[in-house]
Amino acid sequence: APSEGIVREPGKVSLLGLFRMATLRDKVQIVISMAFSILFGHALPVLFLLVRSAMGALFMPNDDGLPPPSPSPHARRDALVHQVCFRYFCLAGVLFVTKVVGFLGIELAARRQALALRRQLLAKVLSKGPAWHAQRSAAELAEQIASDTMAFQNGIGEHFTNVLRVCTITSTCLFISFINEPRVGLILACGLLVAAWCVFVAKDAVENSVLVQQWAYAKAGGVAGTALSLARTIAAFNGQHREVEKYKRLARYAAGEGMQAGLITGMSWGTARLSNLVSVALSFYVASFVVVEGYAEGCWRAGPPWSTCVTGGTVLVCIFVTMRGLTAALSSLPESIAELTAAQAAAYRAFALLD
Repeated sequence: APSEGIVREPGKVSLLGLFRMATLRDKVQIVISMAFSILFGHALPVLFLLVRSAMGALFMPNDDGLPPPSPSPHARRDALVHQVCFRYFCLAGVLFVTKVVGFLGIELAARRQALALRRQLLAKVLSKGPAWHAQRSAAELAEQIASDTMAFQNGIGEHFTNVLRVCTITSTCLFISFINEPRVGLILACGLLVAAWCVFVAKDAVENSVLVQQWAYAKAGGVAGTALSLARTIAAFNGQHREVEKYKRLARYAAGEGMQAGLITGMSWGTARLSNLVSVALSFYVASFVVVEGYAEGCWRAGPPWSTCVTGGTVLVCIFVTMRGLTAALSSLPESIAELTAAQAAAYRAFALLD
């Protein structure tokens, strides 16, 4: 429970409401950035899809059927290697363009929107009458406006498109894993679903904590600013201890909320990683039977040497793409969700001041 004198101030705008300050030019840039971010999310898992072709090219027998490194012609293997290299170069170009365009478009639009919000907030505050200002602390108001506009800019920038990108990468990785080998893909998908549930648990913890922390730290900053500006008066009346205790109470409460959210988040990410590694171990075990079963049934006869057989490359593709999907979710999604939630809360307070 919050300490005496501390009141929660929940509230946040919707995702669409975040772009209230966007002009037509900004909206066009945002849509283009979203499209390129989604394209990047679809293209990146293809990197691991090509692993199967690369493994097949590296272990392709020579033209006379002898395994490498026997000194015999290997034109077919060379052609496959060149084809895989060309595909990797093309994919690298696509990833470069989509990442750069997606990043620059959303960041430039975010900076313009944040600048417009700062101008409107300053104009609105200056237009208020003396009675309005008498009821508020100037130091606390300045601290809140500075922190809210920065949180707003961070949330509607790269972090916004990163959420789209990570969700696209994860779903595409699951799809590629399943079409390569349904049985192995299904096991890995189960592990990833558990990880997704852990991500949502952590997301809720972060959302609830961010709202309170922002408010409490803004209040604490206002207390510190007021105390420093009135340091002589406070010292004359021996009020230092009271101001320090007020600041300490607010800061301690915000820190407690952050530690609680951090504990829940850490346990969630740990469980997500555990579920993924368990699913990888089970998929290896099942794949060993699938590979042997396929060769026993003569899967290679239709087109030697591999044909439709499930090989080590097939299994590695399934595992690599699933691990990449989880890595994308665990590495950058928590930070982006936290920044996006902070932006929604900051926009709620800023827009309330404008209205």
